[in-house]
Amino acid sequence: MSSDQFKQCADEIKQLIRDIDRVSNAKRDIPYLNITSPQCTNLANTTMLGCQRILQGHQSKIYSIDWMRDSRHLISVSQDSTIRIWDAFESQLIHTLNARSKWLLSTAISPDSKTAAVAGVLKRILIFDVEQRLRTRTSEIDSDRYKLSELSGHSSMCFSIKYMGSNRLISGSADMSCRLWDLNQSCASSTYLGHTGDVLSVTPQNNTDFFISAGSDKTIRLWDTRTSQCQGVFGGHDAPINNVAFLKNNNYVFGSACDDGTCGLFDLRAKQALHFFKPVNVTKRIPFTSISFSQSGRLLFASGNNDQSNGTSSLIFVFDTLKGNCVQTLAGHQHSISSLRTSPDGSCVASASWDNTIRIWA
Repeated sequence: MSSDQFKQCADEIKQLIRDIDRVSNAKRDIPYLNITSPQCTNLANTTMLGCQRILQGHQSKIYSIDWMRDSRHLISVSQDSTIRIWDAFESQLIHTLNARSKWLLSTAISPDSKTAAVAGVLKRILIFDVEQRLRTRTSEIDSDRYKLSELSGHSSMCFSIKYMGSNRLISGSADMSCRLWDLNQSCASSTYLGHTGDVLSVTPQNNTDFFISAGSDKTIRLWDTRTSQCQGVFGGHDAPINNVAFLKNNNYVFGSACDDGTCGLFDLRAKQALHFFKPVNVTKRIPFTSISFSQSGRLLFASGNNDQSNGTSSLIFVFDTLKGNCVQTLAGHQHSISSLRTSPDGSCVASASWDNTIRIWA
């Protein structure tokens, strides 16, 4: 090998090292060797998050939020009958849609960020054009102007909705059913029965035909959209399960947030729970309402609402999924935290609360 060829190879290796470092830093994590070294007992010294933004504008409790794919804009729904679109970078309210319906309980953004779905007490799901809405900056308007379709079929309120691709939607309802919706036809294509209580949360497996659901019957169920039969039941909790979420880059591992004061980590391959996370040095049971994972899956964010004699103390617990311990708690919200979402690029976590605010943590 000539000296020029050797120099070229050395330059390529250096460039590869820089690329690896860039991708690693984007994960906002630390190398695995550092994690498992005797000198590193936990992530407490490497994971220090703080509140960077507070989004204010809602006049009542916020029940649900979701990020757009640019990791800058997010949408929220509230008891004040409005759907709001925010610029998280600038802490700015961009748009307000008046849905003319109180108790909006859930919202979801399509993977291409062109449409948004909202649902709540009125038993129907509304689909809106948010791509067109982002191109204009106007004052509060009636949501009917941007409504694309309305999905009816549930016999009771919808607690949870999620997109499965850009043209399908899954929902969970107090009528104890999950439904798969064809957005091109604006109708339900399948109904999934098996839960014996309210279905409080649904979430799809990444890029597959499977999804999971959880509810007040204390179970998590696995479904295949190609058949109406339940593919598996996961137990371990002894209270209503409020939220479930898959790891961002793992189709087999998912977490749960439960009223029993624990967050579960489950593996579809093992067909059981791997671990239950619980705060230490806490005398009273803290119900968990929502969870979200970091980009790498190393961190589990869980919102817990602890009733105290002087009010409600709402915290976000940051658990190390490898070691099982809590590495940080985030305080700031003055009322119950209803929703947690990690941004698509993994750079921050958003939390929505009954104190009418959204906080951005990074």
